[in-house]
Amino acid sequence: MTPVNIEGPGFDRWVLEQISAWGISAFTDIQTLAIKAGIADSVGMVVCAPTSSGKTMVGEIAVLCAIRRSQRALYLVSHKALADQKYEDFLKRFGDRASKPLASVCLSTGDREEGDTGANLLVATYERALGLILSGELSPRDAVIIADELQIIGEEGRGANIEILCTLLKLKGVSQFVALTATVENPDELAAWLDCKLVVSTKRDVPLVQEIWFRGEGRQLVFGADQSKQSKIGGSMPAVLTDVISHLLESKRGPILVFTETRREASQLASQYSQRRVRAADGIEISQQLELFSEPTESSDQLRENAERRVAFHSADLSPQERQVIEQGFVDSKFEVCFATSTLAAGVNFPFQTVVFPKLSYQWRDGSPRIRRSEYRNMSGRAGRLGLHPTGYAVLLPGNELELQHANAIILPENDRVASQLASLSMRRTILTLVASNISAPCARRPPEA
Repeated sequence: MTPVNIEGPGFDRWVLEQISAWGISAFTDIQTLAIKAGIADSVGMVVCAPTSSGKTMVGEIAVLCAIRRSQRALYLVSHKALADQKYEDFLKRFGDRASKPLASVCLSTGDREEGDTGANLLVATYERALGLILSGELSPRDAVIIADELQIIGEEGRGANIEILCTLLKLKGVSQFVALTATVENPDELAAWLDCKLVVSTKRDVPLVQEIWFRGEGRQLVFGADQSKQSKIGGSMPAVLTDVISHLLESKRGPILVFTETRREASQLASQYSQRRVRAADGIEISQQLELFSEPTESSDQLRENAERRVAFHSADLSPQERQVIEQGFVDSKFEVCFATSTLAAGVNFPFQTVVFPKLSYQWRDGSPRIRRSEYRNMSGRAGRLGLHPTGYAVLLPGNELELQHANAIILPENDRVASQLASLSMRRTILTLVASNISAPCARRPPEA
């Protein structure tokens, strides 16, 4: 890691003092490269690095410098849960909850609206931002745009709308465009399309050990290493999920995040595992906090009961207040196990040391039933918190030979390509979107000459 006295364009004493006040004493590899490349000096860039390598801080430096220049900042995120968290984080870092407030902060997700959309810093989901621009409620001209997890532009379904949004932002004349993306095969193409400088790092400051447990045996491979470096784990590995979690906790690998396919599955597994646990003082305290914010429903009752045993589930079924209590509980190390759907992997920053994949094939999903490499990268990237854990762990539990083959493939260092999804939209829809944005207008038919 690089000490905070690093030099770069626009990165002066004022910026350094602000970042030091956040408790940052050193920079990761990708942060160092971005600072030297001019992230603090309005340089547009595509920042490509592994999950949990510190890309978010790069975006926050761009936001900080935008506020200093009295420019508006728009922070785009992939999911509503992440938008909620970034809004709370930015209130403490820049807004009225900061020791020295620097800017007004707004949240807009469609489901939740906080503050004025004309605030200095707006946090929004990609789809919500597109709607605001098309309706004329938001003008991004001369603004600083931070596009988090932009590799989702290649996803089927939502990727096309995100591409339209990025196109509109380019045409509307933004001051600085900063794309934060996980490792992809073709970041140079993405940077060329966005007319941005490319900053790439393959270094993850907290090593990630990927383990595959199958039929009592285990093998492991450190993230970034090739297949020849895979090695066998000694001892017999448990196969039942509850035994797997207990084994990991006994091995001092907590706290643990277990990914589930559905919200129902998350709550069911949390209830099942919590039955093996005893009540704890920290958990009882969290349960009492939840009681203040929860309506008496079956879900809230179970959440409080699980919390007493330092177990939680995290899903869209929870209210924003319940999610905040749960999230703060993990930050304060009052939970040991969390069961959650993949939405949590989109960037919600919890200090998990281990993530567990109980299955690699999902029944209720479009397209391929197996977890895609890009999804696995994002989800496994939640393991290992800088400053808290020397190592992160991803434990995959394939249920059959086909899943075993898939597990062995997705832990390899190869990356996926980001490809345009606009072809999946009808041209009529694309043209109507552009017309609605006033970027283009329908042409009148030229009358025939006499």
